[in-house]
Amino acid sequence: GRRRCQSSAVFLPPSDGQIPPFLPLFDPLDRLPQAPHPKSKFPAVVDCLCFFSGVSSRSLQISRFGIIFLQEAMPTATISSILTLLDDENEQVQEGLQKALLDFNGDATDDLVAAGLRLPRKQAKLLSKSLRPGRRTVIREEWAYPARQLDAVDGDWESLEALLRLLSDFLHDGITMRQSLSDELDLLSETATGKVHSPMDLAKHLFKTTTLTGNRLRPFDIRNSDLAWCIQEGESNPLGLSLIYMLVGNRLGIPVFGCNYPGHFLSLIDHEGEATIIDPFHNGRATPVRQLIKDHPEISKDAQKALKQPCTLGEMLSRILANLHYAFAKVKRNEDENLVKELMLTVRS
Repeated sequence: GRRRCQSSAVFLPPSDGQIPPFLPLFDPLDRLPQAPHPKSKFPAVVDCLCFFSGVSSRSLQISRFGIIFLQEAMPTATISSILTLLDDENEQVQEGLQKALLDFNGDATDDLVAAGLRLPRKQAKLLSKSLRPGRRTVIREEWAYPARQLDAVDGDWESLEALLRLLSDFLHDGITMRQSLSDELDLLSETATGKVHSPMDLAKHLFKTTTLTGNRLRPFDIRNSDLAWCIQEGESNPLGLSLIYMLVGNRLGIPVFGCNYPGHFLSLIDHEGEATIIDPFHNGRATPVRQLIKDHPEISKDAQKALKQPCTLGEMLSRILANLHYAFAKVKRNEDENLVKELMLTVRS
């Protein structure tokens, strides 16, 4: 199995209610008499020992000298055994718990479903938080920024989506069932197939007939950068909505580009031969670039440059990471903030 224990036994003095460190047993197994099921005397302690070792309590023998681990049974630690110790304040228990949770790679959804468990709100929140180190490990190991492929305005969309999918999995709570980002995009694209034939059609379909709208109540919500969550909930920030628009368009062969406008990300399309801005955050509002610049001469040079030239895929990735870094800092999730900073450095290099 994934989680196996190499220890063969531990000493457990019957008079001591504390969990001792693991110690090797030198006495031959046949020198110690067997006793009834070990949980009959030390239920709580045996549960802890079984959790740390990955050994079923039914595979133990007990005597007045200690609890003996039989070598023939070494199953993996289950989500049920983890949940019983989740709020334990003992430092040794928590250390072992975190090591066991790493084997779930930050996501215990399948295990919870298989066990038929529905967690209370408080326990669900605690488990999700405890799974974060595993999700951080996974994204660190799998993140690989392909610089050249994302240096173009219409570069390698597949590579960009793969990185956005990693971010989405990293931001997932790790305890609820849902589709992957790619599956969500596939389903969203299927609803548009045969109905839309241009970038403008797609904008109307996504932001006027489909429930995708701006997250006005929680503009700095971390989940705005989790595009799978955004599609499920039907809301995001300007960048999240624009990325969904572009990724669906790419699936349908409809060109949609990013406009890295300062303070409010936009989408850029060609509509009837004229460069046109689409604002997904405001129900897909369309404005010709020429008209926008004419009506607002106060627009800065940087803003005008952004309106006239689509941004690269790498610039969009850099911006979503910057948003995420700010969102984590705002809620003081320092470890996640530092992780995102590491990812930002890979994009800049």
